[in-house]
Amino acid sequence: RLAEAVDELRRALALRPNCDEARRQLGHVLAREGRIDDAVVEFQRAIDLRPGYWGHYNDLGLALFNAGRSSGAATAFEQLTRLQPDNYYGFQQLGTVYQTLGDNARALANYKRSIAIRPSAGAVSNIGTIHYLRGEFAQAVDAYRKAVELRPNEPDFHRNLGDAYRRIGRRQDARAAYRLAVDLAEAELKINPTDANRMASLGVLLAKSGDAQAARARIEQATALAPENIHVWFNAAVVHALAGRTAAAIAALEKAVVRGYSTAVVAAEEDFESLRRLPEFRSLLTSPPTEGAPL
Repeated sequence: RLAEAVDELRRALALRPNCDEARRQLGHVLAREGRIDDAVVEFQRAIDLRPGYWGHYNDLGLALFNAGRSSGAATAFEQLTRLQPDNYYGFQQLGTVYQTLGDNARALANYKRSIAIRPSAGAVSNIGTIHYLRGEFAQAVDAYRKAVELRPNEPDFHRNLGDAYRRIGRRQDARAAYRLAVDLAEAELKINPTDANRMASLGVLLAKSGDAQAARARIEQATALAPENIHVWFNAAVVHALAGRTAAAIAALEKAVVRGYSTAVVAAEEDFESLRRLPEFRSLLTSPPTEGAPL
């Protein structure tokens, strides 16, 4: 109920215009609505009111990152790590930004700093993704297993493990990982049925587990819920590509790229193998560069 949240926060700010926490929360909700420029204004006002608080930079960085503005996100997360050099999550997020921008060396350096402070599933999983993209699938399996051990209820980690199992020929283990990921994602959606990102990722999981009909239904629900969300459109492209619907996949991918999704990530996505020879796909990759989206 985002519109109601905005109204309540504006009422709060009418009473206390210098409340930086209300400014930060308003920025967060506006970003959820897809109003990224308005959100950045509120985050900057919060920072001006309390420049030494790391949380403002964290939310600003996440909002920019989710909108495909990774350079700005990197700046925000760099400031977060300067303010809190013992914040493991700040280094993990900074690593993810650099990974999305294609700078794996800086990504790994930040993941290692994060893990040295506190081992986290996100950092370990993203290291696994770097191994995966390098073709080091056995090492990717090891990393993804560790991520699952650290956070066993995260659907995306089981999906990643399933992908890695598939690449080393362990197809039965891959199917089991995908099915577990589906169950976990469906449980999350029962808590928040309007979570478009989770719904879209569930669509991908259903496609990978072999339920193409359910996958299509979920991805159509997700795009209807969040028609401006770059991650939803990227996942829609994956679902359509896996089902052999190349025209629909290209159309969804265009919507993601036009809105700021990283062409570098698109180029590296193995689930687009069926699209690679299409001139429309190659044209997308030579579009003016975009800054990125989270992995």
